[in-house]
Amino acid sequence: MKSIIDENIPLASHIRPGHYNDMDMLEVGRIVGAPQSSFVMENETGLTRREEATHFGLWCFLSSPLLIGCDARKIDAETRQLVTNPFLLAMNQNDLGAEAKTILRKGETYILVKDCETIGGPSRFLALYNGGEADHEFAVEFYALDLAGQVAVFELGERADLGVFTHEVRMSVPPHGARFFRLDAERRR
Repeated sequence: MKSIIDENIPLASHIRPGHYNDMDMLEVGRIVGAPQSSFVMENETGLTRREEATHFGLWCFLSSPLLIGCDARKIDAETRQLVTNPFLLAMNQNDLGAEAKTILRKGETYILVKDCETIGGPSRFLALYNGGEADHEFAVEFYALDLAGQVAVFELGERADLGVFTHEVRMSVPPHGARFFRLDAERRR
């Protein structure tokens, strides 16, 4: 999964309506320690819940086609809640077809952004991805995202309002984790 993400982030600039990068099938539902179906290869270990959420969220953020590659009859409630999250799906099913841009890459961590309602508008999706092996503290300056004024921050995965901020937002992301947000600013910088 990590190698697919690393390969596709630089290709995100080629996304536009009708042209999307196919990042391959989703491996959701294949959780470490859970009973597996006959579709799982012998040497596959599966994903942790965090990795599953990162996997699905980044496929949504990068506008990949969403094809579930496990036995859908056996998806548990937690995976079902993830793959039906309307806020994550909104990033993927967005008619705008906006490209995702890398704002900052530092080692195994990325800050990614893309417009969500209009190109150049004051609403943007934000992804913080930590492909490393230790917690990472992100400091995201709204200036770098071309946003200005008060910015309302909504976390898509948790379905929660985090509040209104003016200059930056700081977030911790655990290893192999990602967090996804919708930012609604007063104006574009």
